[in-house]
Amino acid sequence: MEAMKFSEMTTSLKIKFLIASVGGVGLLPKAPGTFGSIMAMPILFVPFEIRIVLLPLLVLLAIALFMLVIPELNKINTHDASWIVLDEVIGMWVMYAILIIPLSAVWYVIGFALFRYFDIQKPFPINLINNQTTVFSIVADDIVAGIFAAVIVYLFYHTSLLLPFLYFL
Repeated sequence: MEAMKFSEMTTSLKIKFLIASVGGVGLLPKAPGTFGSIMAMPILFVPFEIRIVLLPLLVLLAIALFMLVIPELNKINTHDASWIVLDEVIGMWVMYAILIIPLSAVWYVIGFALFRYFDIQKPFPINLINNQTTVFSIVADDIVAGIFAAVIVYLFYHTSLLLPFLYFL
């Protein structure tokens, strides 16, 4: 964290920081967003029947938590600091929540790659959302990236667009 040292924070602010950085993962020097996205993947080990009910609830809870912790952190740091990776977890969970079909691991990896592509490249309309300066816009661009990734995985899964490449999946 650039503006304030962790040791100088109040206990409340430390907890908010740890939530927003997903336990400090956002502090990794290279690709914190990618590692933050990876932190969303353990939910895939929950049985599918439970996961399809649990994920929408987790998404709503995580968004509410995000909206609670980020305003104070934005006051002591820059808007949408790179160490804030809870939004990546939320975006990935949105993608998994939309994909309400049991998929093999390869499809989830494809979804992960698509999510990261949309989150990094920020095509229209994600770029418009990203240019906003509200607290919700920090997570909204990741939510839309998750939706885009889910739609593409779903279309690929249900069509033959990737069949020549994914014949054995």
